[in-house]
Amino acid sequence: MSSSIGGTGRPGAGAGPRRQGSNPYENADPIPVHRAHHRAYGSNQAAQGAETPSPRPAAHARQQRPAQAAGAQRQQPRPQQAAPQQSRPQQAAPQQHMSQQHGHQRPSARPQQATATGERRVMEPARRPARQARPDGAAGRPQQAARPTTGRQPARRTQAAPRTGFVPAAGEGGARGGQAPSVRTSHGPALIGLAVVAAVVVAGVLFWTHRPVNVTVDGTPTSITVGSSLERVASEKGAGVSAGDYVSVSGKVLKAGGGDKFEATVDGNQLSYADATSYRVKGGESIDFSDGADVSEDYEVVNTTSEQPKLKMEGKGGVIFYVSQWGKPSKVETRKGAESGETADVTVQEVQDCVVTRANITPANDEKLVALTFDDGPADPYTNQYLDILEKYGAHATFFMLGPQVGEYPDAVKRVVSDGNQVGSHTWSHKQLTKLGESDLKEELSKSFSALSQAGVTTTTIRQPYGSINTNVWLYSGGQMSTAVFWSHDSEDWRRPGASQIVSNATKDMYSGAIILMHDGGGNREQDVEALPQIIEAWQNAGYRFVTISELMASDPTVPADIASGSASMPEDAVWPTEVASDSASNAIP
Repeated sequence: MSSSIGGTGRPGAGAGPRRQGSNPYENADPIPVHRAHHRAYGSNQAAQGAETPSPRPAAHARQQRPAQAAGAQRQQPRPQQAAPQQSRPQQAAPQQHMSQQHGHQRPSARPQQATATGERRVMEPARRPARQARPDGAAGRPQQAARPTTGRQPARRTQAAPRTGFVPAAGEGGARGGQAPSVRTSHGPALIGLAVVAAVVVAGVLFWTHRPVNVTVDGTPTSITVGSSLERVASEKGAGVSAGDYVSVSGKVLKAGGGDKFEATVDGNQLSYADATSYRVKGGESIDFSDGADVSEDYEVVNTTSEQPKLKMEGKGGVIFYVSQWGKPSKVETRKGAESGETADVTVQEVQDCVVTRANITPANDEKLVALTFDDGPADPYTNQYLDILEKYGAHATFFMLGPQVGEYPDAVKRVVSDGNQVGSHTWSHKQLTKLGESDLKEELSKSFSALSQAGVTTTTIRQPYGSINTNVWLYSGGQMSTAVFWSHDSEDWRRPGASQIVSNATKDMYSGAIILMHDGGGNREQDVEALPQIIEAWQNAGYRFVTISELMASDPTVPADIASGSASMPEDAVWPTEVASDSASNAIP
């Protein structure tokens, strides 16, 4: 037998009171299903009759969570909620009428459960937290928890899970579904800890960036805050410097003290005023101050003039000629002051003469060095035979080659270089340079350097044919050569005096920095092939080491490094002189 609430019967809706503690899932709220499923289910119930029990609620009840039944059981001791439910049977009719508009009976009542006193109450889905009473037209209604109706509850949207920190409302019995209620956590201690750490970090940074460091100012040890400017150092440590003046183009003072405030040297390095003002003390520096420089007014350049450098020869009696200073023109500007209106000639750059120095090479530290040189090659088979001997004794040498020979024996050129030896120019056709005009001399040099360049050799070092060189050779060269190499020991192998005489000529009067002249081309060199091992052994037995010309020059600290390399070229801001200085020395080799 079925019972009904609100005038509408539902099979299996509860035949009487149930013992508390029975199956908590049996009368729980069914899981909402698709509307089409409700339609099919309603049709099946109508055909089966009112007395046919429906298995559907039990099937749905098995899918509910224990939290639903637990919540329903905790609500049972509240029978006073039944009276409002029974006094409102008219709510079922509108819901049923709405479902009939769509051509079927739409169940709208929620599942009910019999209490221990025989009253029936509507179960609230455990998924939804209890709602507080709200005014909806029914005065005194405590909650929307019981709605007496029959049939199945229509499908509803699943309510989102409660947020972390949710506290159950009154009547829900605390934890749901066997789970402990979430408790709102306080982050106060963690935030306090973070604040303490941040404060410690900030304090450490402030201390580190404002710590005192030791410096030396004008020779006096002192301390100052790290990161201080040099202006602050000068002010606090009483450097006693005066600022420069603000002056016109002619040097007239326009504003006393309007120039740079000071000049500074840090650890021996002179700083520009711009660098000095941006410098920050690190600690441990030695700082020296001096008076500031004058600053000129703005100006307009109305004219520029220059003076060309001259060739100046220096030194006598040496075996090496080399450019010790490249020539640079002067630069004189005619300036008109923007404030004073004055006009004045100001030398921006002084003229710098080109200087060619003749000297002997003096290796540093008393190192015993000697240089072997070979002219007129390469030649077959002598160049390769010389290379074999040099390799055997671990010696290096310098080969001064003629332009046509370079093109004929390119492989020999490559081997000379790969074996660690040096290649220089012996001009193009072995003409005596002191007897050539300017154009012919330039051609002899340029063609030779070009042939060597095509063979993979870059050099500006020459051995002048016959050793002849003078001031005009340098003047006419146009700056193509940086070094000209003479000799100190002439083996006179060109005379073919015999191997023993060649050895004697090449080994007498030994000294460090000596340069020996021999030939690998220009004729029969069998005597040289026989003499060469004896020459090397004699010098090595005396404690000397055979090096190239570049290595020999590099051993002398007075020779500029670029010149010692053997391939120095004239800088872009330099010019080659066209006349000789009046005080130039006469150091020609006829």
